[in-house]
Amino acid sequence: MTNVRYLLLLFVSILSACGGGSGSPVQPTTATLKLSTAGTLAPGSALAGVGISVNLPAGVVVKTSAGGAVTNGVVAVSGVAVSGGITPPIYTPANGAIPGKVTFVMVAGAPAGFGTGEFATVNCDLAAGANPRVGDFTLTDFAPVDLLGATVNGLTASAALTVQ
Repeated sequence: MTNVRYLLLLFVSILSACGGGSGSPVQPTTATLKLSTAGTLAPGSALAGVGISVNLPAGVVVKTSAGGAVTNGVVAVSGVAVSGGITPPIYTPANGAIPGKVTFVMVAGAPAGFGTGEFATVNCDLAAGANPRVGDFTLTDFAPVDLLGATVNGLTASAALTVQ
């Protein structure tokens, strides 16, 4: 009976060690924003590109080189514009009350352009304690352009956020 009691205690000890132990939530380290356009394009019209700035909340940064250039993979074309390209993104770090910002232009890769929907992904890093919500990011300087180079009115930009 003592051996059974010992084995039972050992089994319970092993089970209680499973599942992370401390019970503390895991600190997220990355935030991925999927940027999209919404609205109606004129019949026969398409987008040639989109210029945009993403204002970052406190504790959110993007990877840069020693010289301050945004590293490859921070901003990528995605969704309906997947064949396109990105101008080198410009990162402005936060300064006091002024939030950090990433600015870029996404350009169509196909002569026919692209429609509305997801067009870019922005990958961010999180400082310890940061746990942003999608509403903490603001999109400014939104400038969708059609195949003739004219600004497209009536479209809006939005973001979806995944924090891990």
